[in-house]
Amino acid sequence: MSVVRAMDAIQQFLGQQNIIVPEEFVIGGASKRGWMSEDVASGESYLRRIPNTGHSITEYEESLLSFYLSVADRVPLPSMKWTRTVNGTHGIIHAVIDFSAGRPKPANVTVYQARTRDILKRDFRRAKLDQTYGNVVFNPIIWTNTAVQFEEQTGSTISYSLIVSIPTDGYWIAALLQASFSGREGTTLTLTTETLILPNTYPVKECYDQECYGRLV
Repeated sequence: MSVVRAMDAIQQFLGQQNIIVPEEFVIGGASKRGWMSEDVASGESYLRRIPNTGHSITEYEESLLSFYLSVADRVPLPSMKWTRTVNGTHGIIHAVIDFSAGRPKPANVTVYQARTRDILKRDFRRAKLDQTYGNVVFNPIIWTNTAVQFEEQTGSTISYSLIVSIPTDGYWIAALLQASFSGREGTTLTLTTETLILPNTYPVKECYDQECYGRLV
């Protein structure tokens, strides 16, 4: 993702100048095609995927303001770490929230899930190309959400786990965990895990260089 590479370049420059490296807060639509992991970003990173949106992304303003106010006022930000694992039958997202040292507890945690409507496309976009008329049309991929109860609380940490069965009917399913935290001046900071897509397969074989020629679908 170009934005991650750009932020890393800035962080490297700041480090060379002995300037404190700031935290990163990356916001992206959950329907983004790539879902390249922010794990490659250096430093402390915070992520929010926004379900049911596309390039005209909305609903990010309050989280961005909350993040800014916390950084400006030097208030501890939330600490949410996660892992994604896959076995032969299930995928698992495991998130751990640390509320020690003045960090906030989550006000609520929810799971968002979506399912493809085409067994030929690993496609979670909000819009697609009409193959008959060539127009951009709505792609009815809806992310549904349900509340999640914490799995375990130990001292100053809370754990959440989401277990998703791998579809066996040819479709794909995507899932993520979302946590909301009370922020400065009545704002809410919403963070998410990365997206887990199951099965971890693609409808076409891997290509290289000129083999990857394609068209908009």
